[in-house]
Amino acid sequence: MCPNSTLRQMQWVLPSVDVTYEKFIKRHKEKLEIIHEDVGEGASIHWIGPKSSNLVMLFFHGGGYVMPAVDAHFDMVDYWRTKMRKSYDIDFSIAFVQYSLVNFAPWPQQLRQVVAAFTHLINQGVHPSNIILAGDSVGGHQVAFLLGHILHPHPGANPVPKLSSPLAGAAMLSPWLTFSDAAPSFSANAETDLMPTPALLAWGDLLKESRGESNDGNWFEPAEAPAEWWIGLDKVVSNILITTATGECMLDDILSAGEKMRKGMGSEDKVEIFVQDEACHNEILAEFATYDPTGPSTDTVTKWIADVFS
Repeated sequence: MCPNSTLRQMQWVLPSVDVTYEKFIKRHKEKLEIIHEDVGEGASIHWIGPKSSNLVMLFFHGGGYVMPAVDAHFDMVDYWRTKMRKSYDIDFSIAFVQYSLVNFAPWPQQLRQVVAAFTHLINQGVHPSNIILAGDSVGGHQVAFLLGHILHPHPGANPVPKLSSPLAGAAMLSPWLTFSDAAPSFSANAETDLMPTPALLAWGDLLKESRGESNDGNWFEPAEAPAEWWIGLDKVVSNILITTATGECMLDDILSAGEKMRKGMGSEDKVEIFVQDEACHNEILAEFATYDPTGPSTDTVTKWIADVFS
């Protein structure tokens, strides 16, 4: 479906995020409540677990800005929620963000929506030290540009409220951080990656064509931002996890961005970069989509969440 389908065809086949969320809640073994919140700017939060939880993961889903969240996204984040309860006695809720796809709203509307979702949590009284930001693929892009926005407010979006402490953590899973295929890993892994490069470039071009700002490159493509951009990141977030894989086209860009974030944090220990061998883009989501056993990347995220929320 991905390489040859039009946007409208993909979006017609896939249900909207709120529909997929409600289906997930109804089939869940727990008696979970359906909770939708309008957070402004056309964005919504869908809660997995009680809103009153002290610990919250604010999650941004992947899909190239052209596809809504799928069942596997909800299964993936709920795996971590239930695993924390059963194995670590840690109880947290997930605030799952629904944002506009690129053919419905041009950039930087997605940035405004991410900021609105984050601001909503802060204004509701969730302490920054109890929040993990997390996202896969372009969801990782959203985590990165939100961190950048907290450091350097984007002129086209509202600044976030002043944080009383750094965030607990930020996890970027196979983050799509630049819309170029210039890195050597694109050609090296073209035959092994899950996502075909032509589709990635086409989706990236759609976002670039929609772009309403022309001088916001460090937010738009965080992998291209210099290390200096990330100075002070340790005042924004206490721990960062970045996952990638040896067989994914984005490998080089992800590693480069991670090293620059390490410099901004002033510590390699606070930015964990995990590279899974013989795997491809968004390996974690693929496991949940295909009902495979959890692998090294999923287990790494699990352990990291436990450490951050302990």
